[in-house]
Amino acid sequence: MMNLNALKVDPEFQGKIPPLTFEELNQLEANILRDGRIINPIIVWEGLIVDGHNRYAICRKHEIPFAIQEKNFSSRDDAMLWMLRNQLGRRNLNSYQRVELVLKFEPLVKNAAEQRMMAGKAANPVPTLAQGQTKGRTRDHLSEAAGVSHGTFAKAKKLVQPA
Repeated sequence: MMNLNALKVDPEFQGKIPPLTFEELNQLEANILRDGRIINPIIVWEGLIVDGHNRYAICRKHEIPFAIQEKNFSSRDDAMLWMLRNQLGRRNLNSYQRVELVLKFEPLVKNAAEQRMMAGKAANPVPTLAQGQTKGRTRDHLSEAAGVSHGTFAKAKKLVQPA
């Protein structure tokens, strides 16, 4: 179990993930209070919370001990991309919300592509955000991660990021 004040909340990490609705947050708090503990550990990297911001806040509020799991990432970008994959795998989001979420990570995906190109690895397969291995453009990776067609992705992007 972890000291209630030992972890740090990084505003950039926390801001990448859509907040829970009022109802979802209340349900999470009720579940934790009923069980007297959190079921899933809080995921941390170098003392920063990567997953479990809401669970951490609830545990601190009610002085409930919690477990952590340390992850090893090679960079902040890698940690944030893991956050995205993790959220896409767990959240019950509609297509628009999924596009909105992956667009928050677009600069990271573009940066990773540029790094590969600079290293002369553009022809090699690169891991997508969602799963597997594939080649392609940033928009291909983002639409695949969101689980939507290119057309749906483009329409939702225009709504999220108007010209």
